Amino acid sequence: MAMQIAAQAGATVVGLAGGPIKTAFARQFGETVIDYLDPAWPMYAKDAVGGRGFDIILDGNGGPNSASNIALVAPLGRLLYIGNSANSPVAPIAIETLIARSFSVGGMTLQQVEKLAPPAIATKLIEAVATGLLRVPISEIVPLVEVASLHAKLEGRAVRGRAVICVDDGIL
Repeated sequence: MAMQIAAQAGATVVGLAGGPIKTAFARQFGETVIDYLDPAWPMYAKDAVGGRGFDIILDGNGGPNSASNIALVAPLGRLLYIGNSANSPVAPIAIETLIARSFSVGGMTLQQVEKLAPPAIATKLIEAVATGLLRVPISEIVPLVEVASLHAKLEGRAVRGRAVICVDDGIL
């Protein structure tokens, strides 16, 4: 949804996804999607913005590829970690690098946003989804009896978007 919101605000958006199935899924939500399993992905990403670098990078994956963010963030840009689906350590960034490259780094979880977000913002997001302005990237809808297989897919990073668990076959 971040890709959709940024594009609607007029930003040039480049998304990353791992593998052809996930990139194909993500393309329905954004024009430019690059496969980060391709070792040349940082070059493709920088080319997508004319070599300038990115004003904002949202990284929900973390892991070993996150080190490439440093070369991709523009001067005075912001690198924001919003998750760690790779489930591996993110390389630390030296203060000297932050100073020399003039960018900032932050981190957050949606749990904190949900706790602090004013109700008006939540209402606007719900309205945007209800009217079709924003689309929730749902890729899996499973009955409750299949929740164990869904959990295995989540752990194996095989889910492309959000997953919905139906607790009653008559609902959805």
